[in-house]
Amino acid sequence: MRARVSFPLASGVLLLSALTQKWYLSLFAAPLLLPLLAGLASREGIADALRVKRVLPSRRVHLGHELPVTLVVENVSSRTVLAEVEDRVPQSLPVSAGSPRQLVVLRPGEVKQLSYRVYAARRGRFDFGPLTVRAWDEFLTLPASRDVPEAESVVVLPPVQRLLWLPLRQSVTLPGFGDFPSKRGGEGFEFIELSEARSSSLRRVNWKATAKFEKLMVNLYAEERSASVLVVLEVPGRRLLGALTENLLEDLVAAAASITAYLHKRGHRVSLLVVGWYRDWVQPGFGKGHFLRLLSSLASVRVLPHRQVADPRDIVAKVVPFLSPTGSLVILVSPFVERQGTAVAGELERLGFRTIYVAVNPFSSLRDEEVAERLTEVWMKGVLRRLAGRSIWLWTGARGRRGIAVVRQIA
Repeated sequence: MRARVSFPLASGVLLLSALTQKWYLSLFAAPLLLPLLAGLASREGIADALRVKRVLPSRRVHLGHELPVTLVVENVSSRTVLAEVEDRVPQSLPVSAGSPRQLVVLRPGEVKQLSYRVYAARRGRFDFGPLTVRAWDEFLTLPASRDVPEAESVVVLPPVQRLLWLPLRQSVTLPGFGDFPSKRGGEGFEFIELSEARSSSLRRVNWKATAKFEKLMVNLYAEERSASVLVVLEVPGRRLLGALTENLLEDLVAAAASITAYLHKRGHRVSLLVVGWYRDWVQPGFGKGHFLRLLSSLASVRVLPHRQVADPRDIVAKVVPFLSPTGSLVILVSPFVERQGTAVAGELERLGFRTIYVAVNPFSSLRDEEVAERLTEVWMKGVLRRLAGRSIWLWTGARGRRGIAVVRQIA
């Protein structure tokens, strides 16, 4: 900053001295030029004297939440440095508090933390960085700058809406804890009957019954078994719906995320397959970590500019048996506005999977209620015609204060 002022002044004094041929006037330029020359001499390497790193508490954040970001700046040189640190924030994550660009004065060996917060305004995967460091010496001459390649990705998870019920009727189950109890004794929670102990284990002993019958009695519980469920999300293109595609895609992702959350909460073995104008899959699994992997995969779903070369039916035929055993439950989430949705449904049935069809209304985001109602009526007739003879369920996103999503049968 000082160089922008002192250099023009010194140049003006020297020019005035030359024009008036009064060379003693050039001496007045010395106080202006000496700090400038000294600063330029000491400017080299000053930006490398700073170590900067970004600290994120998590690589995942839920939609609508804030994410705190901390920049740690350390002066490893032996002189005082005035520095400006600037972090490049993704445009889709607006800054809600603080600033990603801050000035700081660091003494030798001093460490300071600069913080700001961003707001997760939309789902997706976003990249921070690089960091830009500008440093001035003691004379405040021209700054030395460098970029620090501290690039990091943050995943904004899609919204998960509360879902009270799904029409699950599994045909292939696995040992575990879930919604579907059998009448076989095992490690469950539903009491069946009292029985005489067949081993010396005291884990399930009923002491009152033991005292009454004068022999060791134990409680028997029903073994619960969890379903193996595959969630298939069909992503449509922009050709038919145009500008409505983006809102429809958000509804589709919210429906798939809410269904996976419902299945995860009840202990089912869940896998994911995305077909259509985007392709991805997640292998089956249990637990919180697996659930976050499912949401992270859904967070990246988008409509690609070019359609996938492989036919969706070929992808289903090759990938689905790898993700879920034949005959298990498949939940197909689709707007059924393109032929590929019907083709995927037919391929799943051909492979012998028990399929639930969840239709998402592509016109629910229209502001004109009368137009939306008419288009929805036409769309539902088309869905019923395409999926004739099948059980179809309509997805209705969360509405009102309770925020509960509803799945109701339309055929």
